[in-house]
Amino acid sequence: MAKRKNKKYKLTGWQTLVAFVLVIGVAIALHTIPGAWEFLAKYLPFIEEPRQITVPDGDMAVHFLDVGQGDCSLIVLPNGKTVLIDASVKDEGKNILEYLSYQKIKRIDYFILTHPHADHIGGAQEVIEALPIGKVIMPDAETDTAVFEKLLITIDNKKIPLHIAKVGDIISLGNANIKILGPVNNTDDLNNMSIVLRLDYGKTSFMFTGDAEEPSEKDMLDKFSASEFRADVIKIGHHGASTSSSYDFIKAVSPKYAAISCGKDNSYGHPHTETINTLNKLGIKYYRTDKVGNIVFSSDGEKVTLLRPTA
Repeated sequence: MAKRKNKKYKLTGWQTLVAFVLVIGVAIALHTIPGAWEFLAKYLPFIEEPRQITVPDGDMAVHFLDVGQGDCSLIVLPNGKTVLIDASVKDEGKNILEYLSYQKIKRIDYFILTHPHADHIGGAQEVIEALPIGKVIMPDAETDTAVFEKLLITIDNKKIPLHIAKVGDIISLGNANIKILGPVNNTDDLNNMSIVLRLDYGKTSFMFTGDAEEPSEKDMLDKFSASEFRADVIKIGHHGASTSSSYDFIKAVSPKYAAISCGKDNSYGHPHTETINTLNKLGIKYYRTDKVGNIVFSSDGEKVTLLRPTA
């Protein structure tokens, strides 16, 4: 019996064209549709979201990391200076270090821990043990949790300078500045002891709010002139809880963009409907880490550009 030859299947001209169009279409979708990488990665394990973010030369980059139900933001200046704000929960420490490695960050010049709740300082000890830290900045607030106490011991053992933030403090980053706006008043409420700061680079600004709630927002509005609050981007307070992001405060900031850091299907229901309604009413475009993953902006000092997800 003669052996049957294996037939090689060849695409026709139109089939090749259709396949090419599909490949291009998928590539465009992955880079333009928010959450596309994450959606496909659930069903196709070999697909991994790109972590290295390309920032134009001379631009500042601001990253809001997807760290579950917690906060972590990274600022990278054109002169190489770096600022890390918060470090989510303990289990996210490894993921934060991995992200920093992808961005080729080998040192943190300023590590700002907005307040001593575990979803903001949990991963800090692991970061401090792994990387050189120039200075740690914290509010004048304490708690008796094991996470906080171990963090203080680690800072001391590493002989890292610890600075207690005061309202009005200016942190010079060379070609950018950070101004501390809150907390204005001391309180036993740790959320309202959150460091609130505005980052200025050229004509652009970013507002970081920790878990500051309405009482702290009101204190700041009473103390400072309206010009102190204007920013292009705001990190929404307390993961989008209705106790933060009062209409008056968000209106004073009047950002173009808002970033909300919260965990997928979190038990708190963050972000709350009231916060989303405020953002919608003021016409502010918002992005949620639980929906789109990491959120990244760049600034050339004149304008802010959304790098991820693509607008």
